[in-house]
Parts: sequence; C-alpha cells; structure tokens
Amino acid sequence: MERIIFSVLLCLFLSSVLLAGSEESKSFSQLEIKDGWRFRQSNDNNWYPATIPGCIHTDLIDNKLIEDPYFGLNEQKLQWIGEKDWTYQTTFDVQQEILKRKNIELVFKGLDTYAEVYLNKTKILSANNMFREWKVD
Repeated sequence: MERIIFSVLLCLFLSSVLLAGSEESKSFSQLEIKDGWRFRQSNDNNWYPATIPGCIHTDLIDNKLIEDPYFGLNEQKLQWIGEKDWTYQTTFDVQQEILKRKNIELVFKGLDTYAEVYLNKTKILSANNMFREWKVD
C-alpha cells in the first residue's frame, strides 16, 4: 500500500475526486477520495477539517471561523473570502494492485474555476473551468 498526498490550491468548491483504474475495458474499480480533507488559507499555517463535497464557505461556518453569510449584512463583511487563496489537502492509501494497473485516472468534479492540483508535491492539473469534469492520467 502506498500513501499519497493530494493537495488542491486556489479551490473554493470541490464536489468529488475519484481514483479510477481499469486493467481492461471489462475490469473497472474506483475509489472516492472524500475523507480526511483539511483546508487552510494558503498563507496561513492553521489547518481545519473540511467536508467534501463542500465549499470554503460551509467549511468556514462549520469551523466557526465566520458568521452565517445569510444573516443580516454578514454577506458584505465576508467578501474577502473570494479574494483569498485556499488550500485543501488529504492523504489516501492506494492498494498495490491498483497501482500496477495499465490505466489509472484521477477524475475531478466541481473544482473551482481556477485551481491547481498537486499529487505528492507534483503539479498535475491547472483547472480553469468549474463547469466541466477534469481527468488526469
């Protein structure tokens, strides 16, 4: 089993990440990567638990870092959130039999409009469109 570090930078919304592998067209398996996520403001050292699928606003609310944006005039006070860079990160284990497969893809659904994705500190994707699915071999 191999431990993999997965980071998404500049991400405000992430709906799901799948690790999919197939030996042949008949054999297919997938691993949904939704547990163990954490987030931080990119220039900060404090990490907080994150929920995937989710977004930065719900994670900030869940961690009591901001007030409800739908109450009173709070939404005006929270405009700074969209002007900051955010990092989401998780680690996951992949079985050796999956790593030995001929084809393995990471599939991203719901990345924010602009996001950079790193796998074990190697940049694997620069996304620029939230309304599409991204696949990386």
